[in-house]
Amino acid sequence: MKSYQVIEINPPYVIIEKDGAIYSIPIEADIESWQPLSQNYSKDKKHIYFCASKVFNKHLRFLDLETLEVIFEHPSITLTYFSDAHGVYIDSFMGSFTSLEGANPVTFKITDKDKGFSSDQFADYYFHERLPYRIAYAKFLNEHYAIANEKVYAGYIKEIENVDLSTFEVIIPNLIENVAKDKNHIYFRDKVVEQANPKTFRFVDACIAADRPYYLDCSIDFYAKDDTHAYFVRTIARDFKVIKTKNLSNFDFKVINERGYAYDQLNIYSQGKKVKR
Repeated sequence: MKSYQVIEINPPYVIIEKDGAIYSIPIEADIESWQPLSQNYSKDKKHIYFCASKVFNKHLRFLDLETLEVIFEHPSITLTYFSDAHGVYIDSFMGSFTSLEGANPVTFKITDKDKGFSSDQFADYYFHERLPYRIAYAKFLNEHYAIANEKVYAGYIKEIENVDLSTFEVIIPNLIENVAKDKNHIYFRDKVVEQANPKTFRFVDACIAADRPYYLDCSIDFYAKDDTHAYFVRTIARDFKVIKTKNLSNFDFKVINERGYAYDQLNIYSQGKKVKR
């Protein structure tokens, strides 16, 4: 005897009544074995579904579908934790579906649902990555850098080599999160900016001031200079872009029609590139 009743077929869903509740389930699902896991995820005896679509197909042979459950699905960002009898898994905007290395499903817990921190009795995790330190003994400088075990980590994961810990600082920690310095170097993420002089490096005031006018990409595009070079800094790029200006003393920044431009006495620069006049 069926444990459900089909109420309506409305592709890509079938509307059913099961165990006294009404569900919209994927039309491809095996209705008899189908189970809801969260607001958007469900499963049957062979597949996992996100809304009406099959997902994580290439991972199914490693998963125990019978015991698979959703630990937490974030309501506003792509971040979902799963567990089965053998492990813990994550799918998020920071990376594709994967297992959390060594995580124990029995003792696993989410410690910060919005920032992607979790732990078990042996380790702490930042989204998909197992941290090389325990959070309890770390100092988080901002949303990008942390200090633990007398080392500095960029992106909370990558150790910065040969950093001078006593002078290390994030230059503008809440606005430009992934640019830092010590007495010897300027750092972009975990890499040294070879050309930059930490003694004279600074961001151009007009593009970092609290009352600066809005310009396109104002949260990721900035200009800086030291005693020998000017730089375009896009915080989501791989490297600083060196600007070859012959007039560093007059290198500055302005906003025209909600677009940010650097300029000197001879040239105007858009996203670090010279604008033809």
